[in-house]
Amino acid sequence: MMLTRRGWAVAALAVALLLLARANGARSINAVVAPALVGLAAALLQVYLRDRPDVERRAPATGVVDEELPVELDVPADRPFAATVDDRLGDGITAEGLPRTTTVGGEPISYDARLWERGERSLGPAELTVEGLLGLARTTFYYNDIDAVLAYPRTYRLDPPADALAGLPSDRPFPGTDEFDGLREYERGDSRRTVHWKSSAKRPDDELLVKQYVEAADRGALTVGVSPGEHDDGSAEAAASVALHLLDAGVEVGLVTPDERLDPGAGRHQRDAVLAAMARLGPETLSDAAAESADLLVRSAGGDAVVTDGENAVPFDRLVATERGERVRRERPAEGTAAGTASPREGRRDGTDGVVA
Repeated sequence: MMLTRRGWAVAALAVALLLLARANGARSINAVVAPALVGLAAALLQVYLRDRPDVERRAPATGVVDEELPVELDVPADRPFAATVDDRLGDGITAEGLPRTTTVGGEPISYDARLWERGERSLGPAELTVEGLLGLARTTFYYNDIDAVLAYPRTYRLDPPADALAGLPSDRPFPGTDEFDGLREYERGDSRRTVHWKSSAKRPDDELLVKQYVEAADRGALTVGVSPGEHDDGSAEAAASVALHLLDAGVEVGLVTPDERLDPGAGRHQRDAVLAAMARLGPETLSDAAAESADLLVRSAGGDAVVTDGENAVPFDRLVATERGERVRRERPAEGTAAGTASPREGRRDGTDGVVA
């Protein structure tokens, strides 16, 4: 609890007037000093009696580099009151519009946090500053709760040449080559190519439907190794892109990095596990034994990512689909807030706004 600059100015004026009145005996001056002192006392008492309100933060647990995440700060209160709200952010994440002076106790305070770097990013701790009468005094409540956001690396659509690498599909064979089994509701991780738009348009709730297939044959499993060295960002983006491309093609994908290993698997959980591993990837080198166990190895060569199958080595840029000379980012369903509804978005070129993975 302390005086604001306005409060200190009023206090200094009151003291000066008191000294002047004492020297000159001016009663008219005392008539100004008394309301000032009463106002200061009332403001200090008001903030002193203010109970500490609760602050609840709601934010997605994961995001993608360049993505803006919707964050909400809810301050429950019996009666709305004016306050200045701030949410301190860790490295690699920024937000506009904070701190914000507004009325709390009603609608949640929302802002967009933009992810700039992959890895573990933090939201919080929050601060809530309440001012007293006429803005003469204030008190600040500090909250130690910190929410972690895992920032996934950028990933890109691949369009590899037919002779690029053994085991890397060149035509992205989505499940349309299998036997049609019916329709089901869209789920996070489903490809936009499987959306049945005609049937989805007939649904009154705007929920999407995707085509479901029975696999005609097992497409096997591949393990992707990652040896980033010092250039871990490029390797993380390349390895995540290759792994998701294989998963889209119906291949079970395993992953081996200097810090962890994922057994071959498929589905949304495997996609999330791969992206999480690439988000946490550090600047280390894969051991020779681990590198030899991988069917495809992503490594850094002169600062650029290279993908090799043990016989051929191909620069990652050669595998990436491009549009007007720029890499095409992968599409990603929007997670939104807890009350949001996931929906697919178009892939975009690198360097533009949008929700991608």
